[in-house]
Amino acid sequence: MRFCFAVAFMLVACHGQPTSPKADLEVSTSVTPSVFRVGQTVTVTVVVTNRADQSRTIETNVCEPFQVTTAGGAVVGPAARICTAMSMPKTLVPGEQFVFTTTWSGDARGAGPGSPAAFLAPRTYLVHGLAFLATFESTPVTIQVIP
Repeated sequence: MRFCFAVAFMLVACHGQPTSPKADLEVSTSVTPSVFRVGQTVTVTVVVTNRADQSRTIETNVCEPFQVTTAGGAVVGPAARICTAMSMPKTLVPGEQFVFTTTWSGDARGAGPGSPAAFLAPRTYLVHGLAFLATFESTPVTIQVIP
């Protein structure tokens, strides 16, 4: 129990104190293909670029480097994942990039990891790339889920 508390404390402490100002990191996102059927697997790529004139450190051990929202801003995906709490920092020198690439099948947020699989309903959504556990967010890209 003490270990869980210590891990939770470290994650909260790291989340609240990113090591660089927002303008120093550029986060961009792409989804390929951007129009897909329910359950089809797509590739989500999030690129974090250090635009500072000095090195910046990011966290690379993230469950999902993106979130999916409705046009109104409600977070609807991806589904909750069980993740390791191990920190894996990466120092980026000026101009260096780190690329997060993951696959996603349109799964939606539900009641939790043990609940039945749910998928996004057909419609238009926004995908936001994340860095530093949502401290930095990319300009959203539009995706279309079709029946």
